[in-house]
Amino acid sequence: MKNPVIELENVSLALDGKMVLEGVTFGVERGEFFCITGPHGTGQTLLLKLCAELLPPTTGTVRRNLQPVGAEGSLMHAGFVFEYGGLISNLTVFNNIALPLRYHTSMPEEEIADKAREALALLNITEFSDVLPARLSVGTRKLASVARAIAMRPQIIYYDEPTLGLDRDAAQRVEAVMRQMRERGATSLVVSHSAEFVKRSAERAVVLIGGRMAGVGRVDELSGGADPDVRKFFG
Repeated sequence: MKNPVIELENVSLALDGKMVLEGVTFGVERGEFFCITGPHGTGQTLLLKLCAELLPPTTGTVRRNLQPVGAEGSLMHAGFVFEYGGLISNLTVFNNIALPLRYHTSMPEEEIADKAREALALLNITEFSDVLPARLSVGTRKLASVARAIAMRPQIIYYDEPTLGLDRDAAQRVEAVMRQMRERGATSLVVSHSAEFVKRSAERAVVLIGGRMAGVGRVDELSGGADPDVRKFFG
């Protein structure tokens, strides 16, 4: 690859003695919109966490910025959207969004507040700024998670099912923000079990079936390729 920001080489993952991912190899280009997809329950979220350094591989190598994960200097300016929000329960929505800026930067509080308000406005959830997560709907928690992930304008954003559980209007808002982040140069690594979302949004994808890599490449090539299970997934 010309300019890889993430590379996995023969990566496997075992949990509780059971192999759940095996022999996964692919790379993601800087600025690319790349999807991890396939049928439910076949390891997509685990693979995303391996890429984001939230889990270590059992075997194989994960590189970010051409360095092994865990090596000095390998960490990037990144954001993560968790499937169920992952908000801190005793912080308001505003303070959840502001927390990474307070923790990872030396910005003055006024600038942090401006960036948090901008993220809230992009997702159209300003009215929930002072609300605790327990009082939010599932969909609004997801929108707040997206707002938190983009507030620092990260170089790479990991999205775990970013539109799952959202109504049509909210899903369109999230997709619009994802496109905006991509236009600003962010690399997007997205777990989605929706074949329609992948075909609509991604340049390339890796398809997992049964914990194994059934295919990787351009989405149009995968959907019309030789593997019958991959063709079936894409309909």
